[in-house]
Amino acid sequence: MTYTSIRTNFANRGPVQPTDGAASVLIVDDNADSLRSLEMLLEPLGARIVTAESGLEAIRLLESEQFAVVLLDVQMPGMDGFETSASIRLQEQNRSLPIIFLTGMSTTPE
Repeated sequence: MTYTSIRTNFANRGPVQPTDGAASVLIVDDNADSLRSLEMLLEPLGARIVTAESGLEAIRLLESEQFAVVLLDVQMPGMDGFETSASIRLQEQNRSLPIIFLTGMSTTPE
């Protein structure tokens, strides 16, 4: 199985499409260690893994690429996971995209 991790630079990046037919998974988390852990967990599945370190970066990726699922951290600075998912749902092509919310810990009782 092959595994690809892609970091993005918006100024120099055009649309990226999978070339081997593997499903693409978008992981969104502001914590680099969490991103790497999730990448390692998904690696055996043979999925194409794309990471984003912010909600804004994820939204930009989703404007030009198709993903099978988004794994989205709830607690991020700036745009949190709930705000990010609401923005994702505003894009017509992503209204039915599966989004799985993840969090490592909670800072509030709720």
